[in-house]
Amino acid sequence: MPSTAEHAGDVSTIAATRAFYAQLAASCQADVGQIELALANLAVLELDAATIAGLQSVQDDARRAAERCARLLEVLDVTHRLMEDAVTATPEAAKREFYQHGAAGVRAREGDTVTRPAALPPQEPVRQLAVLQDPLRIADRIQLAPGEQVTGSGAIGDGDGLLLLAAGGATPDGPRVRLGVGILDEDRLRWRGADVGATVVLDAAGAERLADAVEQVIEQAAAADAEFRRICKADDRLTAQCAALEERRFPGRAEEKMQLDTKLRYDSKTQQDRGRYLDAAIDRLGPSDRAAYDSLQERIAALDHAERWPLREQQAAIICGLTLDEYRERRALEGEFGFRRRTPAEQARLDEL
Repeated sequence: MPSTAEHAGDVSTIAATRAFYAQLAASCQADVGQIELALANLAVLELDAATIAGLQSVQDDARRAAERCARLLEVLDVTHRLMEDAVTATPEAAKREFYQHGAAGVRAREGDTVTRPAALPPQEPVRQLAVLQDPLRIADRIQLAPGEQVTGSGAIGDGDGLLLLAAGGATPDGPRVRLGVGILDEDRLRWRGADVGATVVLDAAGAERLADAVEQVIEQAAAADAEFRRICKADDRLTAQCAALEERRFPGRAEEKMQLDTKLRYDSKTQQDRGRYLDAAIDRLGPSDRAAYDSLQERIAALDHAERWPLREQQAAIICGLTLDEYRERRALEGEFGFRRRTPAEQARLDEL
């Protein structure tokens, strides 16, 4: 923590005054950082709200003191810079010793009477905004524009392990938001609002549009979550009803039956996907290749039915619980390889069989 012991109370020259208040401002800023660390530790220990609020009040006082020191340094530059450069330019501003670097200066002695001005010119009060939450502790390292104050920070991760960091600020022109996209976790506490990853700075209008977009996304996400929960409940209810029906059909083996049905549906969908892929490939064949393909399929089908499996249709019809004619109709609707393009009427007939 910077010390002001070297320049304690020494404001006999403008250089000493500048050094004193600069070190005082640095000391207060360091106190702000130490108190922020203490707040984080106390939050982990789950201390009561009154203690946390008291320490936050001390932190606010330290931050205000640092800002007032910085403001006084600005006043020194605005009011006394010309006098410092040209000692006799405005002799009524102060004694000459005040502007001489390295001079012994004039110090007050015991018994001296201090003459105070009748009244200081009115100054617009500085509105200090409390930092709501700053888990990134960015208030200690961010580069702020003149008159800007930090109002909070936060982070959120994505599925790829990258972070979106945000830092809020308040300026005389309105709120300002800094967003860092694609920040690695090890860079989280080193992010200064501009120097790591892709950072965008939003002005008041941009921050308002961002807030509106976030609210809209939250509303859509809440609605989607509610709909998903409703569908899950309906699915659970239908699954329970299906399990009760299968238990009546297959006592003690309802779960096994339902698992087999699920596998069959998956396999059927896989075959349908393959069928669509093959149909698209066949449609791209030229006339000669398509004729050769059709001729080959006819030969395979003839060999399969007439030579290799003479009783296959009869056995399959018995297993399916169909007559031979119904089985042949089903096979024709399905196609030689279990799939083909069908009209709605053909699909309805196939479902019936």
